[in-house]
Amino acid sequence: MMNVFILALLLNGCVAVDLSHGEADNCIEDLASYYGGCWITIGAKREYNGTVDMPLDEALSRSVLFIIGQPTDPFSPKEIEKIGKWVENGGILWVAGDSDYGSGKNVQFIVNSVMDGIGSNLRLDYASVEDPRNNAGRGYRVICFSRRGSRYLCHGPGPVAYLLDGKMHKLSGDQDNLEKEYPLKILIFAENGKIVENTEPLAEAYSALYDENVKIPIAVAEPLGKGVVILSGETPYGGYAPMCLDEYHGVKLAGRTILEEILTEVRDLEKSVPKVVKRKDGGRIVRTAEKCPGYDLGKSILVSLSIIALSTLIAIIIRRKIR
Repeated sequence: MMNVFILALLLNGCVAVDLSHGEADNCIEDLASYYGGCWITIGAKREYNGTVDMPLDEALSRSVLFIIGQPTDPFSPKEIEKIGKWVENGGILWVAGDSDYGSGKNVQFIVNSVMDGIGSNLRLDYASVEDPRNNAGRGYRVICFSRRGSRYLCHGPGPVAYLLDGKMHKLSGDQDNLEKEYPLKILIFAENGKIVENTEPLAEAYSALYDENVKIPIAVAEPLGKGVVILSGETPYGGYAPMCLDEYHGVKLAGRTILEEILTEVRDLEKSVPKVVKRKDGGRIVRTAEKCPGYDLGKSILVSLSIIALSTLIAIIIRRKIR
């Protein structure tokens, strides 16, 4: 049964999915059908069941979560400014990139320009992650793990790094210690990660010579203003083989539950990171427990209680009929 908090969140706010910067559309209909609620596309070239297309401004005003999945066209400074303000005011932004394989390096550049423009310290390092042990038949078909042990496909992902004092720092190794050192939360990782270089430029934080058989983060969340930004080296939709898949080359996965798990982890982010976030420019952003735009906490609590009450009533009726 879906987490009651997540169900209430999705009923009370929209999920916006970007298709206006060259992103592919795999899984959008599947995710919208599985979760229900309000789904918005931005720049869609066709209609999808369960979604409605809107301009960026209107989509952001209605959404609690905005996902950008492997963009191949750059964002304008004005678009980045709007997205940044939305996050600062409480939105949850998920920016998904790729590895440095082939044209993936261009996706990495675009993703990092968005992260820089909104003031995040998270970056994709210019490399690929493979896993010789946990994979779907090939090292680059990485089977990644969440904090709860759920398995997701990360098909040729890039590693997430942290920018501090103008320099990228790797986040591989002991997650608990890393999260004490940096104001972030590692959501999904490669268990026995190996760094591979495919194209120039070379990675800045990770090294193909030394970073091998260690936990390497594929998705990391960082508090930003009153909101949260998530950066991942693989995408939950679109791409060649996205994280939303339930099976890949015979390997069973938890693909459809990806948003439920990510949103649950983000909900807990407030409790697990320092209240003050150091920006790369030396400034600080103070976190406060504010609601997201389009997300009414009181209404969500009422929705949650209503769902629980209805479930209880149905269970009582069923038991009486059985008797």
